[in-house]
Amino acid sequence: MSKSFVKYLCVSLFTLLLIAVAGSPMLAQSVRGAIGGSVTDSTGAVIPNATITATNQETGGKTTSHTTGAGVYSFQDLPIGTYTVTVSAEGFQTKTNTGVLVQVNNTTGLNVSLSSGAVNQVVTVDASGELLQTESSDISGNVSNKQIEDLPLSLAAGIGGLRSPETFVFLLPGTTGPGSGTSGNTGNGVFFSRLSGGQAYGAEVLLDGASIQRSENGSSFDETSPSIEALQEFKVTTSTPSAEFGRTTSGIESFSTKSGTNDFHGTAYAIVKNRIFDANNWFNDGYKALNCTGISEINCNYKKPQDSKYDYGGVFSGPVWIPHVYDGHNRSFFLFAWEKYQYRPGTVIVSTVPTAAERGGDFSDVLGGYIPGGTPYNGQNVLLNPCTGLPVQYNQVYDPRTTKQVSPGVFCRTPFANNQVPTTLFSSTAQKLGNGLPLPNQTPQSTDVFGYLGNYAQTGVAPNDNTTYTIRIDQSLGQRNKIFVSYNTRQNFKLTAAPSLPEPFNNNGYVQTFTTHYVRTGWDFDFTPTLLNHLNLGYNRTNSVNLSSEFNTTNTAAAAGLANDYSKFFPSIAFPSPDAPSTWGQQQNGINIDNGIRVNDIVSWVKGRHSVRFGVDYRNQRYSTNLYNVDNFNFYRDQTAGVSNSCCGSGNPYASYLLGEVGEAGQTVYNVNPRWKSWYIAGFVQDDIKVTSNLTINAGLRYDIDLPRHEALNRTSNFSFTAPDAAAGGLPGALVFGTTCNKCNTAWADTWYKDIAPRLGFAYVLPGTNGKAALRGGGAIIYGPLQYNDFGGSMLQGYNISKSVALGGTATQGGAFTPAFRLDSGSPADPQNSNIGFPNYSYAPNTDPTQLTAQNGPGSFQAVGGDLILPRDGRPSMTSNWSLQLQDQLAQDLIFTIGYIGQVSQNLRSGFLTNFNNIDTKYFGLGDLLSNSQYNIPLGGSSNGYQAPYSTFTGPIGQSLRPFPQYDYIADDCCLENLGHSSYNAMISSLERRFRNGLNLQVSYTWAKTLTDADSLIPFSYTSNNQREQAQYSQNLKGDKAVSVQDLKHQFSLSYLYQLPFGEGRKWLNHNRALDLLVGGWEVGAIQRYSSGQPIGFGCATGIPYYQNCIMFTAGPASLSGNGFASTAYKANKNGPSVFNGQSWFKPAYRVPGTNGASDPGVPMSQAAFVDQNREGVGWARPYSANCGTTAQPCSFAPFALGNITRVTEAITGPAYLAEDLSLLKDFHVTEKVRFQLKGEAFDLFNRHRMALPDLAPNDSSQSTGFGIPTAVDYGPRNMQLTGKIIF
Repeated sequence: MSKSFVKYLCVSLFTLLLIAVAGSPMLAQSVRGAIGGSVTDSTGAVIPNATITATNQETGGKTTSHTTGAGVYSFQDLPIGTYTVTVSAEGFQTKTNTGVLVQVNNTTGLNVSLSSGAVNQVVTVDASGELLQTESSDISGNVSNKQIEDLPLSLAAGIGGLRSPETFVFLLPGTTGPGSGTSGNTGNGVFFSRLSGGQAYGAEVLLDGASIQRSENGSSFDETSPSIEALQEFKVTTSTPSAEFGRTTSGIESFSTKSGTNDFHGTAYAIVKNRIFDANNWFNDGYKALNCTGISEINCNYKKPQDSKYDYGGVFSGPVWIPHVYDGHNRSFFLFAWEKYQYRPGTVIVSTVPTAAERGGDFSDVLGGYIPGGTPYNGQNVLLNPCTGLPVQYNQVYDPRTTKQVSPGVFCRTPFANNQVPTTLFSSTAQKLGNGLPLPNQTPQSTDVFGYLGNYAQTGVAPNDNTTYTIRIDQSLGQRNKIFVSYNTRQNFKLTAAPSLPEPFNNNGYVQTFTTHYVRTGWDFDFTPTLLNHLNLGYNRTNSVNLSSEFNTTNTAAAAGLANDYSKFFPSIAFPSPDAPSTWGQQQNGINIDNGIRVNDIVSWVKGRHSVRFGVDYRNQRYSTNLYNVDNFNFYRDQTAGVSNSCCGSGNPYASYLLGEVGEAGQTVYNVNPRWKSWYIAGFVQDDIKVTSNLTINAGLRYDIDLPRHEALNRTSNFSFTAPDAAAGGLPGALVFGTTCNKCNTAWADTWYKDIAPRLGFAYVLPGTNGKAALRGGGAIIYGPLQYNDFGGSMLQGYNISKSVALGGTATQGGAFTPAFRLDSGSPADPQNSNIGFPNYSYAPNTDPTQLTAQNGPGSFQAVGGDLILPRDGRPSMTSNWSLQLQDQLAQDLIFTIGYIGQVSQNLRSGFLTNFNNIDTKYFGLGDLLSNSQYNIPLGGSSNGYQAPYSTFTGPIGQSLRPFPQYDYIADDCCLENLGHSSYNAMISSLERRFRNGLNLQVSYTWAKTLTDADSLIPFSYTSNNQREQAQYSQNLKGDKAVSVQDLKHQFSLSYLYQLPFGEGRKWLNHNRALDLLVGGWEVGAIQRYSSGQPIGFGCATGIPYYQNCIMFTAGPASLSGNGFASTAYKANKNGPSVFNGQSWFKPAYRVPGTNGASDPGVPMSQAAFVDQNREGVGWARPYSANCGTTAQPCSFAPFALGNITRVTEAITGPAYLAEDLSLLKDFHVTEKVRFQLKGEAFDLFNRHRMALPDLAPNDSSQSTGFGIPTAVDYGPRNMQLTGKIIF
C-alpha cells in the first residue's frame, strides 16, 4: 500500500470522526439487521400506507417507514438491538410491539394485524419472545452478548492468550472444532474450525460488516479478534446465505462491536488463573507415581505445571457529553474497550557447552579407548590408522595439516600430541564468534565415550502478552444520514521459548510481535423511507515480526572476519555429533505485512411485495514478505578425525570449530522481498418477495471475480511444462521468469470469469399453526477464496539465491573428511582444500531457465516444489449447498428446529494431490531394477534396454522413466492446487431460548458425514500426524477421497444460563439485603459438549521408487477386510491403552521375527492387521531375488504395489469427546447502579481425560512409545479461573 493512500485513508477517517462530534438526532449504525413483514386488518386484507416506526430502546433513535401498496414494509440496515415497533393507520387502532429483537445479519419477521378503531387507541404487545425466522431461508444461529460474557470461557485456550469469541461458534449445530481431527488443534477447537461441510480456514469472517480474510492465514480470527467485552453479538451461517455474502467454502461468521447507548455504562475486571486451582495432567500423575516416590513436590519434574495467567481490562461507553458544550443523547455515542493478558512461564533449559579445558584446546580429558574395527591389535579388533599404524581412539583429535591419501578414496591424519590443539592454530574468526559463551555451571547430566552432556543450565522466562483496545463512534447527521467508525487493534507479543543460552548464542526462542489493525466505517443515507444506501469501508492490517534479537547487530560472521558472508545475523553454528555442544544462534528472519481494503455498497429498496438489495463488494489486498540474509555452519568430527569414511569415533566437532575447519556451510541472499497484489470484486442482487403474509421467496444472484495475485514488479518465476530445457538436450520442462518473459501472465494462474452464484430459498409459515411453525429451505452456489499457502515465499526461484558448500562430498576428496573451507587464513590448511571463506559466488538474480537441472552435476535431480502454478489454478472452489428446515415455536420463547444440509464442493484448495513426475504404474513390475544403483544408466548410455533420455543423463532406470527425467518430483501444491472435492450431509437440530426471565438455553445436535480429499484451505498447516492429505492415486483422485479427519458423526452441545430466582431484582427473597448478600444474585452457566471420536489416518508404508506419493498399507488378515483394526484392549476401554501398560489402540502390523533384535518374535501374518506390501527382505512381502543386486547388497525384482487401506478410515475412531465447563456467578449490589460481580469458571469440570492420537505409523514397533501407544492427552486436566468485575 502506498504511503499516499494510507495518508488519504487516515485523513478521511479523521474527518468522519470530527463530523461525529457535531451531529443531530440519530440512529446508531453497526453491523446491520432488519425487520420486515406485512400489515393486515383482522380479515387478512393488506393495509397500504400504514406508518411503522421502529425505536431503539437503548439509544432512542427512530426510523420510520410505510407499507407498500401490497401491505409490505421493511426496515433494512438497522443497528442490532431491541426495538419498539409502532404501527398505525387511519381507521385502525395503533399497535405497539415491544422487545422486538434485531440481530446481526438477520431479518426479524413481524407481521402485524390491526383492529378497527381510533388511531389514539393503543394496543401494546410483548414481542420479546423468540420468533420464527419467517423472512429468510439461510440456516444460521446467533450468539448473544449475554452468552459471550457469562458462559464459561477460558483464557489461553486458543492461539493467543485472550479469551476467544469464536469458542462459542460451536454452540450451534453444523459446526465442528473441539475434539476433532487434528493433533495441532487448539483446546477450544478454533484453530481448525469448520462450518458445515466447509474447509478449515475456509469460512468468511466479517467484523463490523467487512471481511477479515488474510493473505497468509485465510479466515483465522482467533489471534486477531477484539476483546470479547467489545463485542455485541455474532451470527454463524452454515448454509444457503443470501446473495449479499460469498467468498467462502461454506459458512459465514459475522461479528459486531458494541455501540454506546443513552446511559453511561462501564466495567473494570480482572481474571486470574493459577496452578493451585488446577488438577495435574493424567500422564504427569502417572510419571509422578513412577519417578517421584520419596521426592518432594517442588523437586518432582512431574508436578502440576505453572499456570499463572492474568487478564484485566475495562469498558466505558455512553453518549458523547461535554458539560455546557455538547449533549449527544439520542445522537452521538462512544465506546472504548481495553484488555491485556499476561503470562510469564518460567523454566530451566539444559544445554551443553565446551569446558574451559576444551576452549584452550585441551581434549585430553575426553580421550577414550580404541574404536572397534577390523584389524587385530593386542587382542582387540580395532580401527587402525594407516598414517601411524596405531589404533584410532574415541575423541582423538587429528591435525588437518597432515591429511594424506593412502589409497583411492582413503585418507588419514596424524594426531595432535596429548590430544591438545595448539592455541597458535586457533581461528581468529572462531575466537571472535565464540566470545562470551558461558562456561559450564553444573555437573554434566551424562558422560560417555564421547564426552560431557548437559553441563549448563539457564533459568529463563518466555513472556506472552496480548493487548487489545476498541474505539467506536456512532453519530447521526440528521434524520437521513447516520455513520459509525470503529477501530480495533491488538498486539500479541511473546518470546516463543525461554532462552537456552545468553545472546547471541541462544537457539531456543525468538521475539514474535503480531499486530492487527481493523478500521471500519459505515454511512447510511435514506433517499426515501423505502430507498436506502449503505456504504461500508474497511481496512485490515496485520504485521507479523519474527526476528532474532541478533538482527542487524555487529555479531556477524563477516564482522568476525569471514570472507563473502552476507548474513544480517549472528550465524547458526551446529556441531552434529553424539556429544555435540548445543547449537549456537537462531535466525528467524522474516516480517510479513498484509494490508486489505474493503468497500461494500448496498442499496435497499422496498417496492410492492419486493424488498430488493443490490450492491458491490470490492477487496484489494497487498501482501509483503521481508526476509533478511542468513547463514549457517556445521562443524563435524570429520575435519579433525583420523581416518576418512570411518563414521563418528575420532575427532571432535568443537576442535574442528577452534581450528576454523568448516564441514558444511550455506547462506541465502534475498534480492527480492516480493509485494503481492490481488483483487476481488463481486456484484449481487437479492429480492425477498413477500408473496403472501405466510410465504416469502428469497431469490438472489451473485457474480464474483477473484484475481490471482501478481508481484508488483513481476519478480516471479514459474515452471513451464513446454519450455525447452537446453541442459537436458532440449527436453520440455524449464523455468520462465516474469521479468524476462514476453507478454506472459505473471500471475501464472488464469482469472476465472464464470463465478455465477444463484441463490433461491423460501420461508413458509405453515397454515393451521397460528404462526408458530415454519418450513424453510433453499439452495445456493458459493465460490471460495483464492487462498495461497506459501506465506508469500514461493515462485521466486532465481531471484533469491541460496548456496551451500560441502566440497568433501565425493570419495576422491575423502567424503566428508575434507573441509568445505577455512574460516580465515589463520586456520590450518588441509592439503585437500585450503580455501578461505565462502567461495566468491554471484548472488545476483539468476534467470537461467535451466538452473534447476543437474544443479550438483550429472546424476543430481532437483525437485520442483515451490515453483509451479498452473493456468487452471485460478479457478476458485465452487460449493453447491441445499437445505430444508422446520422451525416450531413450542412456547413464546422456545424454538425447536430440525433440518437437513447437503453440500458438494469441487475445485477445493488442496495439497499433496499432485505429482506430475511420477512414473507410470505400469513400471511397478520392474521392482528394484528401477532404483538399484548396480543397474544405473551410465552417462549418455543405456542399461538393461533402457536408454539415457538425454546425453548428459546418468542415474537410475526409474529416473529415466519419469515424464520429465531431468527433475525429481513436480507438484503445484505450494500455492493454488485446486483439485479437492468434498461432500457433506447432515441432520441438524436445536432447541433455543434466548435469555429471558432469567434463563437462556441452547441445545444443538448434528449428525453428519463429510467425505473429502481437501480438509483445509491452508493444507500445510494441517498435515501433522492424523492430517495426512497426500494422494496415493495421483492420477485417479477418486481413490483418495475418504472421510474427513474432522468427521465426527455425532455432536451434541448443551449450553445454558440460569439466574437463581432469589434476591434483589429476582422473584423471591427480594426485600432483605442480608438475604440478598447470601442467596441473591447467583447465576449458573455451563457448556457441555459430547461428540464421537475422530477417524484415523495411518502413516505411509514403504514407498515406491520414483512414485513419490504416500503409499497406503494393505489390510492384513486380522483386519477383517479393513474393518477391524482395533485391539482387544482398545475395544475394552478406548482410554485404557497408554505408555504405562504398553497397550496399543491397534492390532499389529506384520513383522518378520528378529526385526527388533534376536528376541523379537515378530508378528505372524495371521495376526497382522497391516501389511507393508513393498517392504523388502527375507520373509517380507518383497523377498530378495536370486539374481538381483549383489551378495553384499541384495535386492528384489518383485513388483511394487499400492495399498488398499483408505487414506482416512472410520473403521476405527478415537475416544469420544466428553467435555463439561461450568461458570458460577454472584452479583453484589454496591449501590443501585453499581455492582460487583464474582465469577468462577471450571473447565473439564469432572477432570476427564482423553487420550491424544498415538503414533499412527504401523511399522513403528521397536519401542514402548511405538505404534498405537498413547503418550499424551488432548483434553484435560481440570483447570479454573476467577474473575472479579465492577459494573456500573
